[in-house]
Amino acid sequence: MTKTLYHEEIGGGYTMQRHITIDAADLRDTFGHIEIMALTDDGDELDSATVTNEAAALVEFNRMLQKYAGPLQKAMNAADLKHGHRYTLVYLSEFGFPVAQKITFDSMSFTTYAQHSDVVKMVFTPFRKRTKYSRRFYNSSLMIFEGWQDMDESATNEILKDDGEIKITKSKYGCFSASYIEDLEKLFTNPVMIYKNYKTGVNGKVYA
Repeated sequence: MTKTLYHEEIGGGYTMQRHITIDAADLRDTFGHIEIMALTDDGDELDSATVTNEAAALVEFNRMLQKYAGPLQKAMNAADLKHGHRYTLVYLSEFGFPVAQKITFDSMSFTTYAQHSDVVKMVFTPFRKRTKYSRRFYNSSLMIFEGWQDMDESATNEILKDDGEIKITKSKYGCFSASYIEDLEKLFTNPVMIYKNYKTGVNGKVYA
């Protein structure tokens, strides 16, 4: 029986990117080797390699991922996040303001979402939670730092009033501003991955 050592799927769905399957099949019991292949749904072989051990198979598998995956997927694959390790994720929320989320990492996989092909689904346990959650990251910047770290409120907000009873703050920048990412990159320590997906609007402003 063929055993799959590593498997990932890229593109397809409702996206414009063709669906590619990358698979490492353990054929050592019958043929004495491990075969790694990148195939389209039509059966076209895009890339292949034959090795004799799992370490070499992982090297070839990652090489093919780096060749065919999207930019965020490539960055996440290269980050080599470890199951059970603690990390701090820094990104912009759906409303465009910074979030520093402390997690215990479980797993990740490549996927698609609507028209987006460069999507990573991450499974993790949030700080002070017991239940695992999943979140899709796509079309935005993402930074990952080693360990659990806190975000200093002063890094992202200005205090307009604080008289002991009432505290009023104002965000330093507009929503989705790339300046949040630039400032927070300097604030946190021990980066594991820095992925910046900046875009320039018609108004000339840079968004993350």
